[in-house]
Amino acid sequence: MKALDMKNTEIADLQYKIRGLEQVIKRLRPKKRAKVEVNPNKRFVELPEVKLVQAKVRAAQRHTNDLESIEVDRFDGFDD
Repeated sequence: MKALDMKNTEIADLQYKIRGLEQVIKRLRPKKRAKVEVNPNKRFVELPEVKLVQAKVRAAQRHTNDLESIEVDRFDGFDD
């Protein structure tokens, strides 16, 4: 009975860690939209500026997808 309680405690602890890591990923995940900085000396934003921001957002999304593909096994033995 004691071994079962220890396993249940370990499972609950690991589930708590997983929820915490999921929150970190959610917080670090880039947003799908980004604001284009407007030059105060211009009336409108120009297309090359928009394309640059879009490229940065796509690069950030690819980087986040790469981080998500890391296997959970790498975090085994991760102690508090």
